[in-house]
Amino acid sequence: MTSPVPTQIEREVVVAAPVERVWEVITQAEHLGTWFGDAGTEIDLRPGGRLTIHWREYGTTFGEVVAVEPTSRFAYRWALAHDVEMTDGNSTLVEFLLVPDGESTRVRVVESGFTDLAADVAQQAKHARENTEGWAAELAELAEYARTYVPNRVERETTVSAPIERVWAVLTEPRHVGAWFGDGVNPMEVDLRPGGTMQVEDGTYPATFETIEPPRRLAYRWAPSFPGEAVRDDNSTLVEFTLTPVDSGTLVRVVETGFARVTATLDTRQRQVRDNEEGWTTMIGRLEKYLAA
Repeated sequence: MTSPVPTQIEREVVVAAPVERVWEVITQAEHLGTWFGDAGTEIDLRPGGRLTIHWREYGTTFGEVVAVEPTSRFAYRWALAHDVEMTDGNSTLVEFLLVPDGESTRVRVVESGFTDLAADVAQQAKHARENTEGWAAELAELAEYARTYVPNRVERETTVSAPIERVWAVLTEPRHVGAWFGDGVNPMEVDLRPGGTMQVEDGTYPATFETIEPPRRLAYRWAPSFPGEAVRDDNSTLVEFTLTPVDSGTLVRVVETGFARVTATLDTRQRQVRDNEEGWTTMIGRLEKYLAA
């Protein structure tokens, strides 16, 4: 006789976003607490870490992270009753399986363990039925959120075998900046003071310095999606270089933020993030090569 309670339930959706972005959206609290739980989420992203999901209407669900395999598998157990701690008898296993599909991502959710619940068959079947319907709705919300989400931060870092004073000079002096960040031949125009400018690509992308703290911190705003335009709050992002001495040389970290606040179309903002993720990877490589010469 066929059991009225399925061994597992599955739902699948293709999300119009790269797998790295989808992974971020399903594993980071700031996102999980928006498209899934609507009143916030806390997550300790490691096997055995605690997961807490809040809903305005239903209360709080408690769970535990089971697997974290970037960017392919995320799994957790969660209590099916709200506002009670998770136990083996009141919880199921949820697995998110991610597979790149061109520029999109195929997301499959598998939830299992309904037959192991400490409940009668009718209640087990009810949980399975409700969650089958629920995952259809939640994956639709995930797809829309990931499609329209604009990451607000790009970060790269490297450790170079050079003293911090030399790295600072390479980041700020015209002949060095032109060599690794510019055309590789001509010095770049650099007016190194708060409010001063740096003329990237002969002024096509002017940057305005905000913070200068030799030899540890340098910050400027620029508008790489708006060539030729002066820097404004609504068209620019903030780039921050932080230098830290370490035994092997200097740790260089560059962080660019503010993509989400740029006044532009969704496609333009998402393209800017993608371009700058690739761009900073390239530029950090050029910085490493220049310092090693």
